[in-house]
Amino acid sequence: MISISPERRTRLAGMAGNALEWYDFTVYGYFAAIIGHQFFPSSDPEVSVIAAFGVFAIGFAARPVGSVLFGHIGDRFGRRPVLVLSVLAMGVPTTLIGLLPSYAQIGVWAPAALILLRLLQGLSVGGEMTGSITFMIEGAEPRHRGLAGSWAYFGLGVGCLLGSGAGAIVTGVLGEAAVADWGWRLPFLCGAVIAACGYFVRRQGLTEEYRPPDSSEPWYRGPLREAVTNHLAQMIQAVGITAYYAASFYMIFVYVTTYLTRIVGDPAADAFEINSINMVVFAGMAIVGGMLGDRIGFHRLLLTLAIAGLVLSLPLFWLLDHRDPALAFAGQFLFVLILAPYGAVFATMMALLFPSPVRMSGFSISFNVAFAALGGTAPMAATYLIHREQGDLAPAYVLMACAAISIAALVWAGATRSEQADAAE
Repeated sequence: MISISPERRTRLAGMAGNALEWYDFTVYGYFAAIIGHQFFPSSDPEVSVIAAFGVFAIGFAARPVGSVLFGHIGDRFGRRPVLVLSVLAMGVPTTLIGLLPSYAQIGVWAPAALILLRLLQGLSVGGEMTGSITFMIEGAEPRHRGLAGSWAYFGLGVGCLLGSGAGAIVTGVLGEAAVADWGWRLPFLCGAVIAACGYFVRRQGLTEEYRPPDSSEPWYRGPLREAVTNHLAQMIQAVGITAYYAASFYMIFVYVTTYLTRIVGDPAADAFEINSINMVVFAGMAIVGGMLGDRIGFHRLLLTLAIAGLVLSLPLFWLLDHRDPALAFAGQFLFVLILAPYGAVFATMMALLFPSPVRMSGFSISFNVAFAALGGTAPMAATYLIHREQGDLAPAYVLMACAAISIAALVWAGATRSEQADAAE
């Protein structure tokens, strides 16, 4: 029997659910045009794509509800139950999407069922990423917390790579006609394997570092109420810090294949290859970002990267908007050099804004409110703006606005920390 150290077991447990979560999102974005045709048929193909990304966004609407539910469970009963429940709640709907009849088979019940499954996935995601990051950083040495949290984003990269790779394989082996008919379902069905592996890893004797507070203590009024009453400023700061990453990640990795194939006109094989290679870079750069954050400080690194996002989003989207695959690759690659370190560090900094008795509630709600408002809607907004003839570079302006929000939040968070340090003196 293979023996796995507690540190590696914790790392695998945190990564497993994240891999499943982002595998599903990548596969959905990969096949968005086909899903739109299957469940939202229209005489205008762009309307079908907008509808498909609309359902993608609907799943995010459930994330704040899931964050309240899983945040309460995590703060009140421990982090481990969250990790076990969330991977099941993600895996079952992913598999069922692969089995779902189309609009042509059952009519309006098909999109209704798709929406319901996306809502269930959204509930799960409300606790998945924040639960795994919280679990990992609380079990790490303070000087290695950035690196510990970055493994969740390494898992994200692995999941996206698996999703992109599954889409590329299915498309390359079956051909466009078979994929549009039934082949698109296969990657969703394969999600069951990842879910089973994640569940097994998370059930195997994880060490719980967190000890829930005694609910009979007179100061304790429940994690959600404590977070909102005493840490509202930190929650608002956390939402703002998340803004740039939430919009950028879904724009650059989920929407980009649709953008390259439908807007720019690149072959689907080239778009998927570009996305897959850069996801490998993302996974590696996430670990580098975590180590860099431990070395120079989370706040300094995030502020530098957010400013880079504000300045460079437009020229990098200009590179993406070319038929030359080399330029498109360069545009996404340079985005990765900004996004991967930002993602690896921002969530750890957000979690540490809150004390442990309310950490999962404050962190999860802030994180998921930002993603619901900006992450899930980013691909739909980009598709809509381009469809309304606002220019092929319109998505860049969305990213620039979100970068400005994050810069303001980081400056505010830095000022707050300085005021607290002065008061302590």
